[in-house]
This record gives sequence, C-alpha cells and structure tokens, in this order.
Amino acid sequence: MERLVKIENFLGYYIVEGPLKIRLIEGFMEVTGKRLDVNEEVVIPTAKATLIEAPRGAKIELRGSGTVNKLEASTVPREWLNLIDSLPKDSLVFALGCIDVGKTFFVTYTANKLLSKGFKVSVVDCDVGQSDIGPPTTIGLSILDKQVAFLESAPLTSAYFVGSTSPAGHLLPMITGTLKLVSHAKRVGGTILVDTPGMVHGGPARAYQLYAIESISPDVIVALQRNHELSHLTKQLKALGYDVLELPASPWVRQRDREDRRALRERAFYNYFAKRGLVDHTISLDKVAIVGSFMGSGCRAPPETIQVIESIAGCRVEYCEISQDAVVLVLEEKPRSKDFYASVRSAFSDKTVKFAVRGFERGLVVGLLGEKSSFLDIGILKSIDFKAMRVSISTPLRNVEQVRVIKLGCVRLEEYREVEKLEPGFI
Repeated sequence: MERLVKIENFLGYYIVEGPLKIRLIEGFMEVTGKRLDVNEEVVIPTAKATLIEAPRGAKIELRGSGTVNKLEASTVPREWLNLIDSLPKDSLVFALGCIDVGKTFFVTYTANKLLSKGFKVSVVDCDVGQSDIGPPTTIGLSILDKQVAFLESAPLTSAYFVGSTSPAGHLLPMITGTLKLVSHAKRVGGTILVDTPGMVHGGPARAYQLYAIESISPDVIVALQRNHELSHLTKQLKALGYDVLELPASPWVRQRDREDRRALRERAFYNYFAKRGLVDHTISLDKVAIVGSFMGSGCRAPPETIQVIESIAGCRVEYCEISQDAVVLVLEEKPRSKDFYASVRSAFSDKTVKFAVRGFERGLVVGLLGEKSSFLDIGILKSIDFKAMRVSISTPLRNVEQVRVIKLGCVRLEEYREVEKLEPGFI
C-alpha cells in the first residue's frame, strides 16, 4: 500500500528499494552518490534498490510502497573511495564482475563523485540485457551533464544495436559496439566508465572480456568480486600488463532472479517504446537495405526455380532469394513433404539454405541505422510485403528519411514482453 511519511531526523545510511519517491525537505542527503538539492525528488523504480547517505541528518518526505532499511555503515567499500580520490582525469575505467556484484552501482556512484570533483564523465553501458542507458538489445553511451541517481535517467548520447538481450552468440557486435562508443566518448574527452555484462565464466565469456579489453585498452580494470571468482581473468589480464584493481563487491547488493530480470527488461522496453510513443512507418526496400541476416544480400530467384521448390514443398513460396553463398526461402506455410529440407539443401549444396514461414518477422526488434551504420533508433517489425518489397515498422523515430539500413535483431516482442530469443543468423 502506498504511504506518505515525513521523517524529521533522517540520519545515517539506508538501503531503499522501490517503488518509492523521496523528497529532500532540508539538510544534506546523497542517493547513489548524487547530492540532492532542497525540494528535489528522486524516484526509486520498482525492483531497483540503492544507497542513501545522510551522515549529518536530513528532513525528508517518503511516498510509495517500497522499503527503507537502516544500515550500520555505508555499503561503499573504502577501496572504492580510494580509487575515486586517486583516479586521474581522462581515465578509461573498465568495470568487470559477475552478475549482482554491484557493477552498475559502482559505475553510477563513481560517476557522481567524479562529477562533483569537476570531472567530465561518460558512461558506456554494455549490458544489453539489463540496459540502463538506452533500450535492451543495445550498448548505450551517455555523456553526463549532471549527477543521476540511476543511469536510466542519464541522457542517451549514442547507441549501438546488437540485436539481442544476451551477449552469447553476439561477441563480434558486442566488441565492435563497445569500441565504437568508447571511441566516440574519447573524442569528447574526459573520464570514461565502461559497465559490462556479468558474463565472466566459460569460453565465450573469457573471449568477450579479454578481446573487449584488448580492443579498448583501458587505463584501469576494476574487478569487483566477493571471493576471487574472477581470478581466471585477472591472472591473464595482469600477465598482459593491464592495471587490474581487485576490489570488494558492495556488501549489500540486491540479488535478482530470472523473473526480476525479465520484469526489468519488460519495463525498459515499455519505457522506451510506450512512453515515447510509437509511429507506424512503411518503408520501401528499394530505399533501405536489410542487414544482419542472409536475407537482403541476394536477388529474387527466377520463376522456374520457385516452381521447382514449390513442387518439392507442396506449398507456395512467398519469397526466394539467392546470393553467392546463400538461399533464403520464405514459405506460405510449413512444407508438407518430410524430405523437403534435405531436398532443397541437396539442390543448393554449395550454399547455406535458410528457411522461414510467412509471418516470421512479426514482433522482431530491429535497428534503424543511417550512414556508416550510425544509430538512429530501434523499432518493432510488423510485416514484410514481399510482393511490394516494403516493410512496416513501429518506432519512436518520427522521421525515417535518414534510415539507410534495417538491421534484424534476434528478439521477438509481444506487448513489450520478450516472448522469443532467436539464434544468430536464423534467417
């Protein structure tokens, strides 16, 4: 039940969990290292938690059904404060750690403290599944112009569309996007903080972390851990000559289960799409190209080839495209012949063959890109009309004149909920 409470002497350190709205009436208070002005409000979203520090006392107003728990001391380790005090301007800091060790809290708190010292600060958010800067499926860049309690309220300066809510299977775009956005931030200047996904164990995770670090060459790698769980990475990084600081994780971090993460993604998609408002556009494929798939790289198959395929399939072919190394088939319905797939692959033995059924595109998240892959926005694919060669897309982007490329993602949404995650190169 929502409540309204005024606290005359709010003193000490607290963990607050949303939904809550907090207003500072008088005194001194910081939220995630952000100093609040008198009468300033901060919203703690549902399923999010953070640290409030009021070491000298404050008068506040609380509204909402969230929780407030007093602590004996700050959750910020002394080692974090030592790093913040000693960090030179224009440093590139790479935050490394498992899920739920407080990487995003560390990055936000550090950014706010550096801003209070007069630093220019940028944040690159590489967590495509639990994005705070930009929508899920993207790596986001924010050049901060003021302190923020949560990175989701930071302005989106630029983004890179990866197309999935998991780095697995998308390591090349993950590393490419990180490098592009770090390079953008370097051109602006100042200190850059890189927040990374919690994928740290296993072969793909090792490859992602090591090659991402090699590509951007950070000045400092901050390894946040509880019990040396990153030693397999830090040992190799130190051997390569990187400055690795092994710091303790915050002693209080909210542990999220899969349902929490799903709910946060759903809220992030909702906030990005519904709150900004969606516009429906129909775009000619004569003016834009489809990338991120085998589709869009070839030419429509001749009628005689389609007739042969239809005779094998026992159903109509909606679309067939042939390129130097691939065949893309979109069927009106699932083929009746059990031998269809093997027969088509045998007929095109020198090519990769990709199959889909009409309607496969509905709900796919897509990236809308401009010249030289510049990020314009994301959208939701509604349909592809293969006869007229045009696509229908819902997106917050009002003007699509600059769109040159539609990049297919691997996530399908239904009412802003992620209902399917597809394999890379599924079409």
